[in-house]
Amino acid sequence: MSDEKVLAIQLLGNEKAGMVEVKIPTISPGEVLVKISSLVLCGSDINLNYRPSVEQSKKTIDAELGIDFNPKAILSCKINGIIIDSNNYDHLNNGDKVIIFPLILNINSVFYEDRLSKYATPLQTIGYTLDGGNTEYLSVPDNICYALPDYITFDQGAMLLDPVGVPFGVLKKLNADYSDIVLILGCDPIVLGATVICFS
Repeated sequence: MSDEKVLAIQLLGNEKAGMVEVKIPTISPGEVLVKISSLVLCGSDINLNYRPSVEQSKKTIDAELGIDFNPKAILSCKINGIIIDSNNYDHLNNGDKVIIFPLILNINSVFYEDRLSKYATPLQTIGYTLDGGNTEYLSVPDNICYALPDYITFDQGAMLLDPVGVPFGVLKKLNADYSDIVLILGCDPIVLGATVICFS
């Protein structure tokens, strides 16, 4: 299967995107192969598309996110799919529906156990330093895959991490409840997630 090629999308800057052919990745120990089912377009991905060049995109992302952005990486960090090769992992099996957490923390960092991802450098990020979900198949570490219950659709699952988790954390810190009036600006997935939470 590793010689078979599939299509992927790369953003080229200056409002241009391109279809490229990539090989179906092979997996190493500690990785699983996922067939991508659904994804959410990230606001950061959109910003990259409007940069005049991939070089400027790299400078911007490096500064904003504190990571070493790979301009050749296939984008999309909010993704889920079906495991087609679990590599004999104990808790994941072929056919499992999973959602993929986009951050790969440095387990040797003193901040790792506290999940302070911003400081657990070097930080790898799906879709920015490593290939993301704008393709058909993706190899990822098995410890960033989380089972998606059957009653949650793939489209719903794609909204569960950043789009719902980030605004939920913010609203919790604000102690906002149903009696408060809040102003929500924008229309990206995180903003939509905030809107859903506020109306729940």
